[in-house]
Formats: sequence, structure tokens, C-alpha cells
Amino acid sequence: SFEFGSMSTPPPEEGGGKSSEPVAVASGAGGDEEDDGEEEEEDDDDDVQVGYLVKPKQAHLLHRRYFPSKAGGRPAWLHPEIPSEDELRCKVCDKLLTYMMQVYASRDTDETFHRMLYVFGCQACKHEFQILRCQLPRKNEFYSYEAPDESVTDTADAVLDGCCRLCGLPCSDRMHSMCQNRLGQNIRPSFKEFEVDIEAAEDEEDYKFEYEKGLHEKYQEEIKQVGEKEGSLDRTEQGVFKEWQQEHISVDNTFLTFHGWAKANPGHVVRYAYAQSPMWFC
Repeated sequence: SFEFGSMSTPPPEEGGGKSSEPVAVASGAGGDEEDDGEEEEEDDDDDVQVGYLVKPKQAHLLHRRYFPSKAGGRPAWLHPEIPSEDELRCKVCDKLLTYMMQVYASRDTDETFHRMLYVFGCQACKHEFQILRCQLPRKNEFYSYEAPDESVTDTADAVLDGCCRLCGLPCSDRMHSMCQNRLGQNIRPSFKEFEVDIEAAEDEEDYKFEYEKGLHEKYQEEIKQVGEKEGSLDRTEQGVFKEWQQEHISVDNTFLTFHGWAKANPGHVVRYAYAQSPMWFC
């Protein structure tokens, strides 16, 4: 019922060598463009959504029967047949991954009517992230065909059988030993729980050149200050300096696009764009 996708960054080699580039280990949720056999669509900002962390309006709405987008706390498993404990171990250090967040990402087909993406990361070595995708048709044996009644607050099955009573991840016992140790030391076993409020993304065009304008204004102010000092650069020296800048300083257009987009959508914790290209930061 689950499909996996992961990315690992091997740790540095002995002797202080640099880490190698991230390696895609498996296909799965990360390969959303192949979900329904649809052709890849061109990027369209109208289809891009962003999520913000907000305090849940009502705690019971983060229960799995309400198909929540959330971060922290315990996973709200869509399917009761969850992955095994071994499947959620880091491929680098073999430690159990930590649940980070999930996004409800329904598609316009019956087979993908209920569709959840789960994100896990390794807090031990910090070299592995894993994404799981789970989906169900609208008519299934676990949930009503109609939308759930949000006034019902019964969350008796919040922790499924086979899950740790504290972190909610697969466990052969009632609780992982590490969760027991953390509980005894009053240490939070996972991230604090928040609802993820999903909204349409704002266009970055209005913010695209804000960064450059800020740099230009800063540069002009520095030139003004230098000109006021004794022994300041003359026009010839300033010209040489500008030529050196043009030859040695390159503009990272990818970063400028990312910066503008982040400015347009401040504070977001997730960007979701089905069948589109990733937005790299450099």
C-alpha cells in the first residue's frame, strides 16, 4: 500500500574528504510525474501550492480519519497496514528515521482520491530523507465514501496496532527503547505537532529583483562613504574596481529566482508542485 522514494548523502570519507553528491536510492513518491501515466505538464504557477505551520484549530482534526496535512507528532497513517520497522531505517547509519510531516495530495482520479505523502528524515546522521506515498480509491474498506463529520471527536484508534505508543512509527513492542529513554529524561521524542495550512503560491515576479536592488543600494551607499573619506578612490581606481567585479563576480540566476519565490511566500515549510520541476536554490 506504500511506495518509497529516498535520497541519501553519504557521510564524509575518512581524512576529511567532501561528501559526494546526493544519490537517488529508489523511485516512489519523489517520482510523482509517473503516478497516473499522465504526460508531464509544463510548469504552471497556478498549480503550485505552499504549506505553512499553524496551530491546529481542533486537535482531533489531525487524526487520520480527517486526512490531515500536518507536521510533527505521530504519523496519521492513511492505510492501517503500515511499513515495517526495517523499511523506515536509514540506509546510511541504520537508525530509525524520524517522522517529519505529511501532505494530503488528492488527485482527480478515483484510484488516487485519497493520497498522502509522508516525509521522514534521519536525526542521527542527517544523511537520509525518505518519502512514502500511500493512496486509496474513494470507495474503500477503511473510510466513508462521504466527507468525514468534523464534529466527531473520537480518536480511539489514533495509534494503530504495531506502532510505538509514543512516536507512532512501526514497532515490534509497545514502545521503542529510545522512546522509553527519552520519555524518562523528559525529552520530546519527535517534533512538535502543527497543522500544515495549504494555500496557492504567490508569484515571485514582484519580488524577483528585490535582492539585486538591495545590493545596489548598499553598494551605492558604500561608494558614497568611501568618497567622503580622505584618500578615497579616484575615478580611475573606481573604474578598475568595477571591471574587476564584472570579471570575477557571477550572478546566480537560480538563487535569485529562489530568493524571489521565498520572499513572495515567506515562512512556508513545503512547496508542492505536481509533475513539475524542483525549485533548486543554487
